[in-house]
Amino acid sequence: MNKVLLITIPLALLAVAATVGGIIIYHKHHTPKPVENHTTIFEWYNCSNGIQHAMCDDLTDEALKSTCNTASKLVSDLTYTDSESVLDACAKFSAYLTTATAQDELNAGSFFENCYLNKQVLKNAATSSFYNEKIYTPFYVKCAGF
Repeated sequence: MNKVLLITIPLALLAVAATVGGIIIYHKHHTPKPVENHTTIFEWYNCSNGIQHAMCDDLTDEALKSTCNTASKLVSDLTYTDSESVLDACAKFSAYLTTATAQDELNAGSFFENCYLNKQVLKNAATSSFYNEKIYTPFYVKCAGF
């Protein structure tokens, strides 16, 4: 009986150590890296001037137009500084823009990313495919370099 314990305990400890080590190695190699984005404010504005600006009013189908306007309002509620529901990162980004120069990085302090790539903001934008694909994504994702 003691021989069985002498063999079983070290094997069990070895199995635990291997499992813990595997988990540590997995997380070390699978932890998301911070986004590096060096797009300048000038580049963002320049890109936005080069895209065709769609609007919800471009839609002729009233139901789709209404859905687009709702998505726009849901996004604005979280991103517009004067909104009661504005996200902290969006308020910080707005304050940053008031003092930044054209050559400053758009995502300084990760404010832009934490505002416009926020999960809830993206979810709200996606409530209308037109709004998301033609209005939101071109300006706040692609032109911003994400």
